Amino acid sequence: MNTTTDFAALVRNLRDHLGLTQEQFAQELGVSFSTVNVWENGKREPLPFLRRRLLEMAKEAGLPSGGDGPAKRGKGERR
Repeated sequence: MNTTTDFAALVRNLRDHLGLTQEQFAQELGVSFSTVNVWENGKREPLPFLRRRLLEMAKEAGLPSGGDGPAKRGKGERR
């Protein structure tokens, strides 16, 4: 069983669940829009303290912490 967290999916799902744009979500976390964008595109992962915050926010929102769920996939991406 894979216990790693898919932070790209987690960020997308959490942001969608909260109804926020990438810019609004970035402001909520105290990071830049471009930071949220690279997280969602899987190019980078959040720093450890931000990972913890994202996992806390997902738990508070009742979302799975593994990033599972109906995240939008790009063209040609597979699960």
